[in-house]
Amino acid sequence: MNLWMNSFLTGNLALGLPRLLLKKPTLTHHFLLVDHPIKNLRLLKVIFLSFLFTTFPLFLSGCSGSYKGIQFKDTTSGLNPPAISARDGVVYLDGKINSDTYDQLADLLNQQDIRRLSINSTGGDVEAALKIARVIFEKKMDVEVRSLCASSCANYIFPAGQYKIIHDYSIIIWHGSMNSPAERISFNENSGGMTKKEFLNLKEFKSFQREERQFYQKIGVDYRMPFCPQLRKDFRKHYPEGSFSYSIQNMKKFGVENIFFSESPSHWHNTMREKGVIFASYCKKD
Repeated sequence: MNLWMNSFLTGNLALGLPRLLLKKPTLTHHFLLVDHPIKNLRLLKVIFLSFLFTTFPLFLSGCSGSYKGIQFKDTTSGLNPPAISARDGVVYLDGKINSDTYDQLADLLNQQDIRRLSINSTGGDVEAALKIARVIFEKKMDVEVRSLCASSCANYIFPAGQYKIIHDYSIIIWHGSMNSPAERISFNENSGGMTKKEFLNLKEFKSFQREERQFYQKIGVDYRMPFCPQLRKDFRKHYPEGSFSYSIQNMKKFGVENIFFSESPSHWHNTMREKGVIFASYCKKD
């Protein structure tokens, strides 16, 4: 297992939350620093089991690798810091989105006429990903998924694109969001004295939930898309790894339009199934 996986706790791809209370909120996929009245500057590790992969290991054998059930070879999606470059009107991003990624992309957008973001990423810093997604939507940029688009990449960046280009072997994976059902959220014991109930009731956490919903409303996408299958009582039975994808038909039902494939939707769908990707269905509104 390579080093960038070391921060995944108990085999989970952790989604972090804001620096709360005394710090400006900063979302990150791995940990949360909290200025807590009891334990100042304690490392508060928060794992959302409902929208994380139950396991997200990357085993290396030469250049090959795999998720637990998803066959995956391109390890550059986990580069940290990510590799970012631009040429011919396209920004290429390979690796985990961090707090500096938005600034780097903003600099490139100011220097060049960029019309497309070509991405290969496990996800990462939620706040930065949301900023990038807003710029993509406002500038009507296209988004190309080259190899992997998971977590905050799938949640925000992918649906924000004017046109979405999916290659035949490109994996798009969701595993929940800030608005996932509360019962699917697991709060670990190393919380500096803060209970799960207290955490979920923090005004900063609720504020970010609203911000996420507002983003989806702005781009015309159902905010339940990242966590729709988690509403099922038998979610773990059908999605043992906690991850899932959608067919083009179901993406469109959520409001994600203008999707193009290098081959065809059916060919991509079959390829993903062969790789072990589990497809979820659209959930009707109550």
